[in-house]
Amino acid sequence: MTITLTFLLAAIALICGVLMLVGGRFGRIPLAAIAIICLSVIVLAPSLGIAIK
Repeated sequence: MTITLTFLLAAIALICGVLMLVGGRFGRIPLAAIAIICLSVIVLAPSLGIAIK
């Protein structure tokens, strides 16, 4: 598997989103963290062999 810049940035965004969600930086409704995680998963899915329809 070749690591591209897109893959690397999406992985970093996923990690940051999870840390923001776990750290509770956004109060009771962590919308920004959830958005970052969702976008990262959409970018990473094809690289990991996950089909999104």
